[in-house]
Amino acid sequence: MPTFVLNDESVLTSHGFLVNNAGGKFDRFKENPVMLDSHDDRCVIGKWNNLIVSGTQLKADSEFDMEDPDAVKISGKVDRGYIKGASMGIIPLEAENIEIPGLGTQLVLTSWELVEASPVAVPSNKAALRLYAKDGKTVLKLEEIKLSLETIINKRNTNMEKKEIKLSVDAAKVLGLGIEPEPIELNAAIMELSGKLSLATTAKEKAEKTLNDHNEALANELVNLAVKEGRITADRKESFTKLAINDYKQAKDLLESMPAKETLSTKLKKDGDKTPAGREDWNYMKWLKEDAVGLKAMEINDNAKFLELKANYKKQ
Repeated sequence: MPTFVLNDESVLTSHGFLVNNAGGKFDRFKENPVMLDSHDDRCVIGKWNNLIVSGTQLKADSEFDMEDPDAVKISGKVDRGYIKGASMGIIPLEAENIEIPGLGTQLVLTSWELVEASPVAVPSNKAALRLYAKDGKTVLKLEEIKLSLETIINKRNTNMEKKEIKLSVDAAKVLGLGIEPEPIELNAAIMELSGKLSLATTAKEKAEKTLNDHNEALANELVNLAVKEGRITADRKESFTKLAINDYKQAKDLLESMPAKETLSTKLKKDGDKTPAGREDWNYMKWLKEDAVGLKAMEINDNAKFLELKANYKKQ
């Protein structure tokens, strides 16, 4: 079980702050110490054991799920030395600007909760540190991270001069808060609402795509049939397909108003029962020489008469 460094509190994260190991809350993580593939909660590839703080580093032993092909692949890259780093997924709770020897004044997360951790190709402190909102599920975007940390710091700096935030009854109901929420509660609620809106937008886009695909399939079916029936030529297919996608009924009515091309089969069926006068004594060979189309129509529409004509000719 290779050991990974999940955090080094002496190294700035990619977002430009330090994460104090002493401020970490690990109770929830220890109950479910999931190892994810690139922070994707749909891809659990193992778990973490023996979480400890050693000097400036937070470490844990990796245990890959060897029944999972994806986990086996990543485990192999770890064993062969291609993957050496790990990245934490955390919820920021408290932060301070602190004077750090050799680094100057730095923003430090002094209280945070560990949610998950993932093996990555480069060390987490110098690359991907994932931050979540207070619900532990909504991933904070770059601008939301800045807003969240500023809110945490402002709350700390204004403890002595606390500014009241008053919400309307309707706003408080929508956000699930009291009328006078704490800034950090308001920020978390806004982030959660933002996540829900993002999911709703994604669902709407998927529904619109499904509807568009359905309309396009119907349009193609309608226009292909019109081309097959000879109502329009193939070079007009694209324009009629666009029309059908935008207004299916109009396109359908227009195409059905156009005459279908009369095929030989259609003509034979239409004229098959009409035997011209004066041909009552025509034999099979006479029909074949003088009116092969009429003979074919007879074969299709009056097969008994055709067979009789052919049989009599053979007897002769």
